Amino acid sequence: MRYLFVIAWAFIGCGTQVTGQGVDPERGTEATEAGDQGPPPPAGATCSGTCATGQLCVEGHCRYRQASAAGEILAAGAAGQFAVSDAAGALASYDRALEAYAAADAPAPPEVLCGAAKAALRLATSQETPESREIGATRADACFRGSLPGAPLRVEVQTMISRLRFDGLDMGAFDQSEPAPAFFTLEPTRPTFDAVEVALSIGNSDEGGFEELSEALRSEAAHHAIATCFVAEWERSHERQRRADLLMRYRTQLRDMGDYDMYQPEVEIIAGSGDGEADADAFSTCLAENLAATLMEDLSNRRGSTSHWEEPFEISVRVN
Repeated sequence: MRYLFVIAWAFIGCGTQVTGQGVDPERGTEATEAGDQGPPPPAGATCSGTCATGQLCVEGHCRYRQASAAGEILAAGAAGQFAVSDAAGALASYDRALEAYAAADAPAPPEVLCGAAKAALRLATSQETPESREIGATRADACFRGSLPGAPLRVEVQTMISRLRFDGLDMGAFDQSEPAPAFFTLEPTRPTFDAVEVALSIGNSDEGGFEELSEALRSEAAHHAIATCFVAEWERSHERQRRADLLMRYRTQLRDMGDYDMYQPEVEIIAGSGDGEADADAFSTCLAENLAATLMEDLSNRRGSTSHWEEPFEISVRVN
């Protein structure tokens, strides 16, 4: 019995020494099981030394082991272009960066994929064409597939693409196993500027500048400014008609031009209470800001005398 006990203890001791060496067995098992489930996750996870296969822990984040110096330089330049509002130039530089990563047989980092998506979506917002929206959605899809949930750049792309959700965007297309051939396949629900009907109610006056401003409020530029506010309000409330009470203040400032006097006009639009609802103030404020800027562009310096007046007016907007 004594010999059997000694032999058993020796086997237990040997097993303990082997298990205690190297990587923790539970962690190793988890890594093997995760690897059996499919390809490793995209780079970007926080780390303290352990990352997925093909990735290294760099300053607390997992980065792809295989890289492209040319791609990194081009991506840095693209980020600088985007920062100065050159979205078209940024997208072109991001495309060159992606080509460099592909040539180096290296996976594109999440910041490059999502940076390209931000540039494309910025263009989609400014150009407002079906082609630009599809390009933006395609780049957003690449960002989502090549980044981890919660990544800051991914969240920015989500916010930008969400602004296009009323333009016929099929959001379920982003959850398909393969990239969709098209994303804007649904019927748009966002009102177009052409479908926005504007009615203006304003009194009559013989005051200097009144007729000019009254005509400017009915101009195409003013219609665009009003429609911009209405569409933004529609995205919040989905109401098909809005009304706002506003106050227009006008005055001229004397400018001595030497041989003659010039009276420089100034116009201010004050937001009223709208239709009394809680969110009407935002609509009225938007109208006041947009219309004031639009009217100031159309006003010209005047000869004559000083003028100072104010006039209330009402704007009603609805979708045809």
